[in-house]
Amino acid sequence: MSKLVVGVALAAVAVAVLLLSATPPDGKAAAAEKTLEKPASVSIRFGLLADSGNLTSAVLGIGLSPENEEGRLLVFCRQKPIWKSAIILDYPQAPGLPRNLSDEVAAELARCGMSSRKADAEDASSSPSAVVIAPTGAVPSSLADRAEGMAGINSRVIVLVSLPGRRIDSLGRLEEGQAPPSFELVEILPGRERQAACDAARKAIGEQEEDALVVQSPPAALSVAVYASRNATYCRAIYISERACRVADIGPLEPKQGRLYAPQRATAGQPVIFEFSLPEGREAGRSLRFSAVSYLDGKEVGRKEIAGGTIAGGWASRFALNFSKGGKYTVVVVDQFSREHAAAYLEVSGLSILPVRQEGNRYEFYAEFGGKPAVGAFDVWLDGGGKGQFYSSNGTLVVWASPQAGKRTMHFSFLGLHESWDFEAAGGGVWEAYVRLGLPAVIFLAAVFFLLRARKEPRYVITFPEFAHAAPKAVELEASDFERAWAAEEGKLGRHSLPLHAEEIARGLFMGRQKPNIQSVYACLRQLCKEGRFAECGGGLFIPRSKMGGFSPSQLSSLRLLHDIMLERGLRFLRSWKIRVGKAGLEICVFRGKRLVLEGISSARRAILFADEEERRAFEQSLEENDAESIRIKIALENGRLILVCAKRQEIEAVLP
Repeated sequence: MSKLVVGVALAAVAVAVLLLSATPPDGKAAAAEKTLEKPASVSIRFGLLADSGNLTSAVLGIGLSPENEEGRLLVFCRQKPIWKSAIILDYPQAPGLPRNLSDEVAAELARCGMSSRKADAEDASSSPSAVVIAPTGAVPSSLADRAEGMAGINSRVIVLVSLPGRRIDSLGRLEEGQAPPSFELVEILPGRERQAACDAARKAIGEQEEDALVVQSPPAALSVAVYASRNATYCRAIYISERACRVADIGPLEPKQGRLYAPQRATAGQPVIFEFSLPEGREAGRSLRFSAVSYLDGKEVGRKEIAGGTIAGGWASRFALNFSKGGKYTVVVVDQFSREHAAAYLEVSGLSILPVRQEGNRYEFYAEFGGKPAVGAFDVWLDGGGKGQFYSSNGTLVVWASPQAGKRTMHFSFLGLHESWDFEAAGGGVWEAYVRLGLPAVIFLAAVFFLLRARKEPRYVITFPEFAHAAPKAVELEASDFERAWAAEEGKLGRHSLPLHAEEIARGLFMGRQKPNIQSVYACLRQLCKEGRFAECGGGLFIPRSKMGGFSPSQLSSLRLLHDIMLERGLRFLRSWKIRVGKAGLEICVFRGKRLVLEGISSARRAILFADEEERRAFEQSLEENDAESIRIKIALENGRLILVCAKRQEIEAVLP
């Protein structure tokens, strides 16, 4: 009874606190309104060009204000100066357009913090690095005749068009004529003139840049990396929310004189090899001491002295760094005079386990690997006990355990990384589970958690329910049932013969009517793999061996990820060794040996898809042999016709249109 009274009292206090926070006094309300009125801003706190594998990235530190506001951030980089001034063309308009269309464009530009001025055709066409907006309804002939010269001085032309295929001269006369290829057109729909003005202004600031990096609901401070040229680079950050639109620029970012090669992706806890080099003649005759400085989100987190000495001709050295946790790192080589000689950017995948809730003997965690929800099998064990396997689905990891009372440590292992969680167990093991949950729950726990002590499930037996709050039941299935379930669910992906997650196969087994314990489904699939009926691919994916079609499990795992990303972007996918990507001048080839890397290359770019970082690293090391094939491949890499891509979401997204 006393516990009930205490609980009611606590609930009343909580309700009172909520009511007070929801209805602040007038002074607090005014302060809150004043905070909301604070103008939004975006700033680029730092920026540098860094080597990133065989590519170059512009690494930028972005700051946003106010915090916790829903919006999106766009970042892009260019080799030429980004258009900072806007010119609105003062010119005759096609019939039917409102006279204030120019004012609407200017107002939207001002909302984004970009100034504008009106100018005639002669002034507009001679202004370098400007964006010229023509709210004329048809292509201005005076600008069309100067299109080539305007492109030469880094100027853009955006035309609001209500009469496609028509031009208008300086006297307002209309004639047949197309827009020059360099002109950008914004269509004016009847009654939507204001929307067209907004679209033209947003296009002018760069919101519609096709290769911009987009971050939804960004934090107040973040670091981003955008693929860039190794030449001087200019970058822009655009922040857009419901009430604000702001722009920040930086540049030119100058490349370092030296090179610092490192893999684009690495794993926390494992040594990463860096190769530092200076060009011939750079710093010749000087005696220098070098250090490798590591930065995480712009803050120095490590410093290590590396090989140095008297520079004779060029300079080259190798060193290793070990990163203790995941994140986006920049490593800069500096000398004793704090001069920067080379920089590299790499993303380190780490393992993060966060407790979510505990219900009796059910422990739920949120698992992240490399900054994304973890998917796959975890090895889990208590203190120094035996290991058991539990499956993480989209970051949700559920572990069944009945620890003895006292201080305990739960250990997690995933893809070679380890994490642990210290907690205070209040229970008394299986006996307490019996007292609190009853005999059915204890039976269920014995069937699931005591797998940690090497007990084996019967073959092809699925247990229910998903949680331990009801009496368990079991369903016996045959191997053919799993194959039919795979076929039914894989058909929803387009019948490309791709591997599926255990949850997807479970959905096919029971048509979504029931939710089985996913650990038992996983155990059955593992048993089928041992018997040769199924194959397990990376990331906890499964496929019947009869459907592999000559691909290895790791290659099929890569193709499944590629399929999912292409589906999200509306791109056509076909399971093949070579996949053409629409009209983007890109083909993606699954790596199957050095000899086939350049075979039949015809498109502007070819991306070679590697199953993992180790496979890509081994291939890159093979290029040091300097045989004829290696030389051809290195030339293709240097001129950008060949790209090496690891089967990771961010790398694939970076090369797709």
